[in-house]
Amino acid sequence: MIGFEYGNTRLRAWWSRLLDPGRFHDLITATSIDHVLAALGDTPYAEDVETAITLNRGLGRLDEAVRRNLGRSLRAMASFYQGRPGEMVGLLTDRWDRHNLRVLLRVSEGPAPPDLLDPLLIPAGRLDEAALRELAALPDVSSRLGLLVSWGLPSPESAHLLLRASRAASPESALDQAYAARIDEVLGDDREGAAAVLRSEIDSTNLLTALRIRAASEEGEPVPDPGEVDFLPGGLIDAARWPTVTVLDEPEQVVGEVGQHHTIPGWVEAVRHWGEHHDLALLTDQVRRATTRAAVARFNRGDPLGFDIPVGYSFAKEAEVRNLRLIGRGIVHGLPADQVVDLFEEVA
Repeated sequence: MIGFEYGNTRLRAWWSRLLDPGRFHDLITATSIDHVLAALGDTPYAEDVETAITLNRGLGRLDEAVRRNLGRSLRAMASFYQGRPGEMVGLLTDRWDRHNLRVLLRVSEGPAPPDLLDPLLIPAGRLDEAALRELAALPDVSSRLGLLVSWGLPSPESAHLLLRASRAASPESALDQAYAARIDEVLGDDREGAAAVLRSEIDSTNLLTALRIRAASEEGEPVPDPGEVDFLPGGLIDAARWPTVTVLDEPEQVVGEVGQHHTIPGWVEAVRHWGEHHDLALLTDQVRRATTRAAVARFNRGDPLGFDIPVGYSFAKEAEVRNLRLIGRGIVHGLPADQVVDLFEEVA
């Protein structure tokens, strides 16, 4: 059970349990949230639906069920791997620890009530439900960071980096730096295949940071000197290249700068489309979709005895959950089924 063989065999079986197009069609045509929950009663979501209906009402029931299922699935996935494969698969769940900690760092001073935070937190990483509630109960950001460092997360090395960086930068920036450093710590020089997928998420963060600075500068707002911005390490595009993007005059120049670097399929096209619509929210969505497609493709086209299988499965599972949440919101807001389908992400 030390290599990828055992875990990948388990995930191939789990892949067949992802919701297929026929099941999604039935869910899209459901007329109420209760009908969606009933339809999920004979799927891997059944256990989580049973729990959710005792805790929430309406759309909150669906959100709670998929939140619990995603966390339970990814934590179980991580338990299939040990040694170096375990560290690599841990990067996939570390992404959710990072998400949860960003939420907690944005909470105002004082303990955060569970009913406010629980819907926003996904206990899919090393921070389980109990650990997240322990962090949320602390009175301030400094206390939360201190406890995180004492736990040695995301790793003993990056925890110390987080502690040092938090004294000189914003806590969120320090957190991002620590988790980006963890990518290089585990993956080393690997920038192909599944590793490229994870590194592209760092590129996405850097791209949006650079474009926001560029947009603010165009509006005449005060912006930091490009050399003073802490772009994240660990992406496919070297962090030292991003300051250039912040000062380029024309969108075509931005596209050209990004296009000359190694990226995953669909990434440059998304940036090129941004050059036409200038909508950062749309760019964020298109880059995420490109990343999901690249990740899911690794499941069938990558190394069957390597990191590709857990990367493909985890991204497919996350997309499935986003699609279920879209269905719920479509029902609540009375959206036509074809509009909901247009927003779907490719899963399997």
